[in-house]
Amino acid sequence: MVRPRNLPIEPMRDTDVDWFYRFVDRRGVHECWPWLGGCDPRGGRGIFSLRCRSFIAPRVACYLATGVDPGDRMVCHTRNCNNPNCCNPRHLYPGTPQDNARDRLACGRQARGERHGNAKLTDELAAQIRRRYASERISQRALAGEYRVCQRTITKVVNHKSYIPGAPSPTDTSAATIPTP
Repeated sequence: MVRPRNLPIEPMRDTDVDWFYRFVDRRGVHECWPWLGGCDPRGGRGIFSLRCRSFIAPRVACYLATGVDPGDRMVCHTRNCNNPNCCNPRHLYPGTPQDNARDRLACGRQARGERHGNAKLTDELAAQIRRRYASERISQRALAGEYRVCQRTITKVVNHKSYIPGAPSPTDTSAATIPTP
């Protein structure tokens, strides 16, 4: 999915700020503040409309907290938040796509192993392939034929480049305590 172009956020009047916060469930200081307004049907992200222009709600929250338009930078969520519609400024920071990808991976939101949509193997089969490659001295080409995948897939499995054991899962809450950047 291509990221939409970020429109510049113009200075907002007090009435605009009040209107924005009507759609934010402001809870405790360290809790998520969910966006209660409309969402983009394609990505599910909160959308705030102002003067016939639509903005991503957490970007507006970041702007209101800092007074600085994030510009071309993404507004990322801290690793202990993981809620794409959170508008708590303490959970937001401007970052690069690389920052966002690193956080996604660290929190287990990145589809890996058998959770990946194009996965040909299960995590259990990958572990079996590693054991067999190490103990039986069977070639990667033979394993590829046996498991009906290409040799490159087997190479990635035995070198721990895919189907990585111990990678965080989306239900793993221990990843949510990683310190934020």
